[in-house]
Amino acid sequence: NGAYQIEAFTVKHGLPSNLVNDVCVVNNDVWLATDKGLYCVYDQLKASSIPGPEITSLNVDNTLYYPNGSIDLPHDSSDISIEFLSLHFRSNGQIPYAYRLIGDAGDTAWSYGPDRRVSLLNLNPGNYQFEVKAQDDANKWSPVSTLGIIIRPPWHATWWARGLGLTSLAGLAFAVYRYRMNRMRNE
Repeated sequence: NGAYQIEAFTVKHGLPSNLVNDVCVVNNDVWLATDKGLYCVYDQLKASSIPGPEITSLNVDNTLYYPNGSIDLPHDSSDISIEFLSLHFRSNGQIPYAYRLIGDAGDTAWSYGPDRRVSLLNLNPGNYQFEVKAQDDANKWSPVSTLGIIIRPPWHATWWARGLGLTSLAGLAFAVYRYRMNRMRNE
């Protein structure tokens, strides 16, 4: 009275061909004879977890970057293209991805699709975190891979440039005031 579970095993799981001519069990191994050769199955029917996607490159204004955790970009880097890849042979290249960009606006919604490239357009200067994950053939999600993106503001929008401008303006106003006071005393 043993309960058996039947699972489909196809090329998606590593089988050379879906046309199986014969099956033979030797010890704990299951051998499958296909029209493209023999295949030995041993514990391969168990689901293997998919690793988190690797962020392979960034393209910013036709300049390639290969980031490692985070990247610091100049203020005119508003259009960014990110490429990523997750290796999972059982998925036969058909890996669904989910990604999101967390920034100053607080957007936390995931976008889904099979594409391995994402274009982020018209980004304002600020700090962002790009997150991506992949789904395996058992519909389980991988760990999330992250990339920190910092787009620096232009020099005139930095705190030190504004502070220097205000100090210069205050100094100029004081110099004009002193000049007018000395002129009134001389008259």
